[in-house]
Amino acid sequence: MRQSNLDTLGKRRTSMKAAVEINNETKKNPKALHAELVELSKTIKDNYMAFSRKLYVMELIKGFEKLGFETLEDYTKSFGLEQTTVRQYLAIVQKLNVGYGIPEKELDEIGADKAKELLNVPSAKMDKALEIAKEKDISDLHDFVEKQQQAHSPTKKFGDIVVTQMVVKGEQEKIEFIKKTIGFCKERNQLESDARALEFVCASYIASYADVSKEKIKRDIAKRIGI
Repeated sequence: MRQSNLDTLGKRRTSMKAAVEINNETKKNPKALHAELVELSKTIKDNYMAFSRKLYVMELIKGFEKLGFETLEDYTKSFGLEQTTVRQYLAIVQKLNVGYGIPEKELDEIGADKAKELLNVPSAKMDKALEIAKEKDISDLHDFVEKQQQAHSPTKKFGDIVVTQMVVKGEQEKIEFIKKTIGFCKERNQLESDARALEFVCASYIASYADVSKEKIKRDIAKRIGI
């Protein structure tokens, strides 16, 4: 990363603490936080960042457990939200707002859809991607992100799926097998991302050799990725 990018990110990180400050009262009794989330969920398209940051706090303090829910996923189902969307909102806070220090106001201004695109941007290109997000359409941002991913990844794209060239060695039958396997996993488990589907498939493979229940690994991964 160039020094100018480091300087910019360094300045942004001065606002990181504000994104995760939690008072002791909230830790002890998350009911007030829950009430705020309920209200924000009614107009989430207009204030997705305010909702996302409070949900991030709820996850950090595990406040959902004190409200009678076993997991955050169970808790967010009460808002009628898709679990993929929930995970994306949390990632926006964790990676963009807290990690890179991009102010909440800026993320609100570009909107949730563009912020989701920024999740896939290499750190060295984040400043440029944010500039595009502010000034251009989402299609322009998507094209930029896709080009950066291709440039920074030791992978090759075949059709609609990215696979590691070293693994498949360019053999068409292996490529088709991988595509069909991931496609089946995405459909069966209602996943949107090829990467998430591949992670789920790998869990089964690892479990077949490890001294641990395959179902336990699947549950752990499912819990983490929100399905």
